[in-house]
Amino acid sequence: MLNLISSHKPIKEYYKILQELDNLGVTHELAVKGAFEDILKACCSQLNWTYIAEQTVKINNNNIRPDGMIQRQDTLKHGYWEAKGNNSDLERAVKDKFKAGYPKNNLLFWQPK
Repeated sequence: MLNLISSHKPIKEYYKILQELDNLGVTHELAVKGAFEDILKACCSQLNWTYIAEQTVKINNNNIRPDGMIQRQDTLKHGYWEAKGNNSDLERAVKDKFKAGYPKNNLLFWQPK
């Protein structure tokens, strides 16, 4: 069972990092996504699952490359993650990813704002 609350270190670090980047005016995806990626890694370690970044996978005859994937040791994929920077049009990005063949379930779209 996952044990993660707002007072845990990964959550505190997440908000600290995002605040530091925001103070510097840095909002693009490659800079901000690491903060949330660290939370995913912390959750995976609790569950003995594996976080895999930028892995190309085939779903319904489409090759996709999500920012992250959560997988159990027996190869069961639990979910996918797509990050976007604050300046991205998140609704448009979601539509584009679905059009490209991304799954419509077990997929988290994340944006700091």
